Amino acid sequence: VGDAIILSGEDWHQGVVGIVASRLAEEYCCPTFLICMDGEKGKASSRSYGGFQLFGALGRLSSLLESYGGHELAAGFTILRSNIDEFRSRMQDLVREFQTSGQSRLALEVDCEVAPGLLSIPNVDGLEELEPCGAGCPRPVLSMTGVTVEQLSAVGGGKHLRLRLRKNGYLFHAIFFSTTAASACVAEGDTVEIAFQPQINEYRGNRSVQLNLVDIRPPEDVRTQQTAEQDLYRRVTEELPLTKEESALALPSRQEFADLWRYLDSAAEHGALEDTPEHLARLTARRAGTECGLLRTQICMDVLEELGLLQTVRSGKLIRITLHGEGKKVNLDSSRILSRLRQAGESHG
Repeated sequence: VGDAIILSGEDWHQGVVGIVASRLAEEYCCPTFLICMDGEKGKASSRSYGGFQLFGALGRLSSLLESYGGHELAAGFTILRSNIDEFRSRMQDLVREFQTSGQSRLALEVDCEVAPGLLSIPNVDGLEELEPCGAGCPRPVLSMTGVTVEQLSAVGGGKHLRLRLRKNGYLFHAIFFSTTAASACVAEGDTVEIAFQPQINEYRGNRSVQLNLVDIRPPEDVRTQQTAEQDLYRRVTEELPLTKEESALALPSRQEFADLWRYLDSAAEHGALEDTPEHLARLTARRAGTECGLLRTQICMDVLEELGLLQTVRSGKLIRITLHGEGKKVNLDSSRILSRLRQAGESHG
């Protein structure tokens, strides 16, 4: 793993390699190559990210391949086991060169923002005139801001997320494939911005507009606050100098520790759970009726881990949390992290 994900495996099922490659490319925001080995030869599926030209890149490395085909966004190839290491090194160089060239497009491209009243059955039907859609004619991506999340439910065995959304009196049903509420950092009651592709859903003779989500995020003011909190969190973890105001902002209260622990203990299954820091902070605050934000939630987590009450493992956006408390009591005053924050505040006093 580096500027691209290039993995090979002996026991992978060729039929699902392409799906996994797509999910990894989206999760880690880089081109992904997965090679399914069979003896000394492997068949690979690859997915692009950010505008990286897959087919062209494979063409430049064709001397290392037995065969290849596809297009700029998705491609496949066959490679000998003996050539994988060199392929990995040279492909990483090509991706790195592309990412520093200024051509990389890492932001989602939205065609236009729409008012909810425009999402009628006749208007969505009219989008079919753009068919066929594909690599040269992508399906339109629309957006809406100020949308309220009224309901969330996991479907497809927990693999997908169904949402009920409302704006200005208009109600929409939406689906976010291969996503959970935690990985999307969304909870019921949130106000969000969404990017989506509308389609007509037909069920038992009834036709309705469904929004197929491609992204969901908090409104701009929340994102600005989260960015500021993450910057301060980085300075705390790197033990950089803090002002008195910054140390006070970062220092959690004992009640915030208790609120977080109660939530983790209630949400964990068999002593473990997976979540994102943003989603965890919101759910904890809502359950406790407090305003503890992202910054202090993360610091609470670090302190609890420092004191041996839990362990965290990061995987992309998600954190896997394993609880080790088992009724153990600890002295928060023994935390080096909290002591440093208190000293930073007192040094300016």
